[in-house]
Amino acid sequence: MRFYRDIEEKLNIATDSQITRSRVISLEARYYMWNVIAKETDCEIIVDLPCGYLPNCLKTARLKKKYYGLDLPIVADEISSIAFKHIANSEKHLVQYHGVDATNYASMRTALKDVQGKICIITDGLLGYFNRYDLKAVCKNIHHLLREFGGCWYTSDSQFTELMAITYAVLTGGNKNDILEANNAGVNRLANTDNSDHVFIAGTLEERRHFLEECGFSIKSFRYSDKLNSIPSLRDNPALMERIISAYQEIEEWILTAEGTKSAEKQELELPFSQDLSLKDNVLSIRICGRLDTITAPKLLQKYEEKRANIHLQK
Repeated sequence: MRFYRDIEEKLNIATDSQITRSRVISLEARYYMWNVIAKETDCEIIVDLPCGYLPNCLKTARLKKKYYGLDLPIVADEISSIAFKHIANSEKHLVQYHGVDATNYASMRTALKDVQGKICIITDGLLGYFNRYDLKAVCKNIHHLLREFGGCWYTSDSQFTELMAITYAVLTGGNKNDILEANNAGVNRLANTDNSDHVFIAGTLEERRHFLEECGFSIKSFRYSDKLNSIPSLRDNPALMERIISAYQEIEEWILTAEGTKSAEKQELELPFSQDLSLKDNVLSIRICGRLDTITAPKLLQKYEEKRANIHLQK
């Protein structure tokens, strides 16, 4: 991928195979940690936010824990149609998929409407997509869910860039901080945006901690290598696996809870979404009430499509 070339071009330390291998190893470590958190938590309900296209439901169902895969509607629909073909019939009742928008509290609460008991929310690859306003909304929504149901939240997003950089550094002998700088430059160019003020991409560990505490969370720390004791793809090279896992000791990870905290802000009741489209004298007027996001926007588009046939564009 183009942004990994920043590492190679700026530092002249990585070959194609090293870049690819570093990426694969760090992703594998994150996937392994997902399984560890799901297994070790005393919560019997795992909320995978976002679930993406990973088969996390299979591992969770085998643990006899309930699995809720939450993602954008198109993703949830696609992965559920595939996943249920591979889940044992005796375990299908443990798995659910729901379309949500993480910034939309009502959609997430509806997805969990039949939940009874504590929940463990696991987030891998989500928080970097939001601006600061929406990021705060997502974190507060998760906080409100934990206040209601109890349980915990783990996200690899707090340290995923460090995980990749340390993996690169071990394989190439490079400096972790130089690799982080080059990686962030590549991400900015790929996204055609400036992420220099994004707390989960460019922020320090203390800035991330402060941000989450402002959202109302209590934080319990652990070291990555304390829970990660194996990387399956490196079993044929135990010396390298030991070096990488040892280097991961530098990474501080967090389990977040809402226990003993006050709600950062009272959850505002969202107005029910509604739209009114009227066409008069070839002028389309639109009135919207409520929140417009990835859940409600398709409803507006559907209404527009219904009216479009009667709109005559003037040349």
